[in-house]
Amino acid sequence: MNFEYFTDACVACGQPVTIAVDYPRLLCGRCLLLAAEHDPAAAAQRARVEEQLRLVAELGMPPDGRTGRAAWPLRDLGREWDGYVFELFGLQVASLPTPRDYPHFRLTFEGVAEMQLVLYLRRVRYRDLPAVVEARWHPARGETVLTRGVERLRRKGDLALVERGYEMLQVHRGDRFRQLFDERGRKRGTANYTQEELRERLPLACATVARRTGRAPTQSEVAAELGVSTPTLKKYLADYRVDWHAVKQGRRA
Repeated sequence: MNFEYFTDACVACGQPVTIAVDYPRLLCGRCLLLAAEHDPAAAAQRARVEEQLRLVAELGMPPDGRTGRAAWPLRDLGREWDGYVFELFGLQVASLPTPRDYPHFRLTFEGVAEMQLVLYLRRVRYRDLPAVVEARWHPARGETVLTRGVERLRRKGDLALVERGYEMLQVHRGDRFRQLFDERGRKRGTANYTQEELRERLPLACATVARRTGRAPTQSEVAAELGVSTPTLKKYLADYRVDWHAVKQGRRA
């Protein structure tokens, strides 16, 4: 199946940008690694850049396509899911052609698609354990589900905790994922961000808006990215004592 995907050019060298990281300038992986030698913000992304470049090659993704990623803590699903995080990584496409017999996800806001992903990788982590369960999809080979890092587990019972993630991989493969989460990736029926959630999601939202617009984000733009009103975001910033100017410039709040 052929996908119509997006292509971006690196602002430094003009080569295709294939990775999705939290950095205000639109740089390719090579230029980000070069920037990491003198820019702490880029250096903080080094491991993620290297992993994504490796995944693009391993998963058979188009070498010039724009990637996308997302991650959601699953604790809102119940106490039994506390500590689990569901991660998605894929190719950003203009549309999701039918039949949709491939893993996919559509992120929408007010009924408008903001990001549509063909999912080449779905992964579930548990806390800081070194093993993960993941499903890898390849256009020619189909899907492979496996546990990685088992050899690094040390405590009895850790493997059972890790492999509980298979349940999430089996249930949420495409549109069914949206039965559980709303347009912003939050559990349906929830309306508030905890302080921990806001501090986790706010820098990502700022970086996303900055990449899209090519300038520093405004509070209204970031509020829309988070799925809340601008007054609500202002209240969060005041209640949680978040330094807005630091966050929008990519520094710790």
